Amino acid sequence: MTKIFLVAILLSVSLTLSAKSEAEMPTPKISIHQASNAAEVLLLRSEDNIEPKLFLAEEYIVQSINFSKVKNEWVWVVRFMHPKAKDYKVTYHVDQDGSAKFEFATD
Repeated sequence: MTKIFLVAILLSVSLTLSAKSEAEMPTPKISIHQASNAAEVLLLRSEDNIEPKLFLAEEYIVQSINFSKVKNEWVWVVRFMHPKAKDYKVTYHVDQDGSAKFEFATD
């Protein structure tokens, strides 16, 4: 019984020591509020990205905002959705300089 206990301890210690953590997340250079505003401005300017044309851009609400690593670059991922048709979503990436770009839309 003692041998099993020792083996279990050694195994857990070795697994803990060999585990690799991901690189540290950098501190965003712009705030979540600035990222949300940049994406909203682009959403309102580029209503053509929204399909179908049943809904106005100003009707969309923020569904989520995440600071994520996308294609080796840390960006704010801002997703808007329409409150009446929840499957209509528009996503923007806002980089560390505050520049927003349309990423994709779902319908």
